[in-house]
Amino acid sequence: MDPSGTDFLRLLAAASPVLLIAALVIFVNMSALGLSLWGFLVTAVVAATLFHTSPLTILLGSLDGVITTLPMLLIVFFGIMLSILLIRTGALSRIVEGLSGRFRHPMHQVAAICFGIENFVAGAGIIAEPIIAPTLKAVGLPAKSAAILASWGYAGIMSFSLGGAFVLILSLVTGLDLRSLALTSAVISLVPALACGILLPLVVGKREIAKGHVLFNSCTGLACGVLVLVFVVYVSSSAACMLTGIAVLAGILFLSRAAPGLGAFRIADLAPFLILIACLTAVNMYSPLRHLAGQRLVFSVSVLPAHVMTIRPLMDAYTYLVLAIAVSVWAFKIKRRDFWDIAKSTADSSCKAVAAMMVFGAMGQIIAFTGYGGAGGSISRADNIPYVLARGLSTMSGSFYPIFAPVLGWVGTFLTGYGALSIMIFGRLQVEIAQFLHVSPEALASAMMVGSGIGSISSPFKMAIAASLVGAAGREGEILRKTIPLGIAISLITGVWTYLFMHFR
Repeated sequence: MDPSGTDFLRLLAAASPVLLIAALVIFVNMSALGLSLWGFLVTAVVAATLFHTSPLTILLGSLDGVITTLPMLLIVFFGIMLSILLIRTGALSRIVEGLSGRFRHPMHQVAAICFGIENFVAGAGIIAEPIIAPTLKAVGLPAKSAAILASWGYAGIMSFSLGGAFVLILSLVTGLDLRSLALTSAVISLVPALACGILLPLVVGKREIAKGHVLFNSCTGLACGVLVLVFVVYVSSSAACMLTGIAVLAGILFLSRAAPGLGAFRIADLAPFLILIACLTAVNMYSPLRHLAGQRLVFSVSVLPAHVMTIRPLMDAYTYLVLAIAVSVWAFKIKRRDFWDIAKSTADSSCKAVAAMMVFGAMGQIIAFTGYGGAGGSISRADNIPYVLARGLSTMSGSFYPIFAPVLGWVGTFLTGYGALSIMIFGRLQVEIAQFLHVSPEALASAMMVGSGIGSISSPFKMAIAASLVGAAGREGEILRKTIPLGIAISLITGVWTYLFMHFR
């Protein structure tokens, strides 16, 4: 590609929506919803004018994007509802207190909260930061460290949090096989999980806590990666993160000879989590249920002929989140008035995030279908933004592009605040680049998705949430100056592992 020629200008035009979002993040204090609206508007204009995409295709692509993000939207909404319900009943505080135990060393307690409870909660579909950040502050960590670590424990294996919703979204966006994506992502996640364990002392903030635990921290991080892989292979991607959290927590309790305070919580407190574990495990391991959920009770939706979406409600976590909420309402004897108050609080808490995800989802699919049209619903390669970007990026980086795929995922989360939105914007692009490089699309797409999870530790939006809960509001810039280099470093290390994995497996 001639860097001074027409191809370079076209590459800049294709990248303009992302470059705009980057500029808004750097120079303007704007919400995720504001970023999504500006990104959507510029994408639509660029698609219509420079990439010759019809208004009808832009409209249908937007609708396709909203439908594609629907599983994630449902998981986020019902996950927040379950969080609010359990917080108001005191169940979550009792669970966290009961699982804290009496640890041999404060480092064991910090690791148990970050890699155990954090993954357990995130895997169950509950937003972790509002729970983990105050808990870490309560056990004696500085406010800045508590804010950072609220996303640290699940960053390496985020692909499997929220009931495996991220892998599902990637499969819907790219059309790649869900099982292959899950297995590849689990293998790639081994390195960032290990890195998060090794680098944990750098963000704990207290030398007397972190000193002398390099082996313990490394083993804890590696255990997260290995256990996720085991649970993906033998159970399911939807339950892998939650089960990993339980297993890591149990292992640290055993090594520290700490007994959880089982008397601190009731069966009703654990009921929603037991429901999620039992249902997700049964539907993936019991053959008749797996056949029913995966092959019989299946719906296909196609807004554009080029993209067929498969909906499996019994395989996805949102169905069981609804069941867990229903069980909790019954177990805690929540009155109708209180339930509607919880529903209203959920809507208030989630509306902006859900709206941003919908708009970014629409933006991502407009990008994916630029140049779409003509006889048989074909796509003009010259007018397809992912193709133009793929050609440009693969030409500039050559066979070393896999090293930078996780960094691209990290950038997406840094810009938008959410890993799912990074997947929506950059997911399809990895398939196009894989065709240019003649490499595995599953590996490139998975590497980008793992990088989007690493981006959680550098997300300005997540840092703002966590900082406000631990009394560090206004110190977000100070926090990000520390997490941005760490996030980029972990992403590059993951990229090197991806490159080796792809070329020497």
